[in-house]
Amino acid sequence: MAPCSEQGKLPAAKAFRHAERDKDMSEEKSFMQQLDEWTTATVINPLHAAITEGDGDDCDAACDEVRKAVRLKVLESYRNGQAARPTDRKGGHHGR
Repeated sequence: MAPCSEQGKLPAAKAFRHAERDKDMSEEKSFMQQLDEWTTATVINPLHAAITEGDGDDCDAACDEVRKAVRLKVLESYRNGQAARPTDRKGGHHGR
């Protein structure tokens, strides 16, 4: 029989990782990096160029283009969210 101190002893714990969470966090970071790049290319750079190199008409045109691009990006995000929703609405609060 094992000594009392050895009875019921569990094996040493191994490092536990939530693989799904870690994966989601890296994907989120990647998405955020992509969003930053899109924002710089589509919003900041055109507005900066219009302000520093253009006139009032250039600024107005750049603002219109940026506004359209942001609306399209938001619509794309909304549609992606709609497509990702569960189709089974029997339980939970998904049908709000």
